[in-house]
Amino acid sequence: MKRLDMMRQQLAAVVFLTVCVGLAARATAQSSLESEVESLKGLTGVTVLEENLSAEAEQDRLTRAAIQTDVEVKLRLAGISVLTSAQGLQTPGEPFLYVRVNAMKVSPTALNSYAYSIHVSLRQTIDSRVRPGATVLRHGA
Repeated sequence: MKRLDMMRQQLAAVVFLTVCVGLAARATAQSSLESEVESLKGLTGVTVLEENLSAEAEQDRLTRAAIQTDVEVKLRLAGISVLTSAQGLQTPGEPFLYVRVNAMKVSPTALNSYAYSIHVSLRQTIDSRVRPGATVLRHGA
C-alpha cells in the first residue's frame, strides 16, 4: 500500500514537473513561440482530463481518479485554478490539461512494479476573431 502511494506521488510529481518545465520552456522560447505564449495570457484555469489506465494497473489501485486528484492538488498548490467540466466548457478556449499515463506491470510476480510513460499537454481552442493574428503551434502527438 505504501509503495503504491509512493508510486502515485511520484507519478503526480512527474506530471506536475512536466507541465512546469513545458510552460517555463515556452515562456523563455524565442520569437517563434511568442504567439503560443500569448495564447496562455488570460487563462483562468484548466480542466484536467485523464485517460483510463489498464485494468491491471487499476487492480493494483493505480487509478485514473487517484492520478487526476494528485494532478489537481499539484495545480492548485502552484496557484492554477482547476475547473470543473462545466466551468471548462464555459471558459473561453475551453482549456484542459490532458494527461495520459501508460502503465505496464514489469513482472507478474513483482509487487506493484510498473514501467510507465506519461504524456501531458495543455490544449485550448483559439478563436482568431477574439485574438486576430493568433497562430497555433502543435507540439507532441
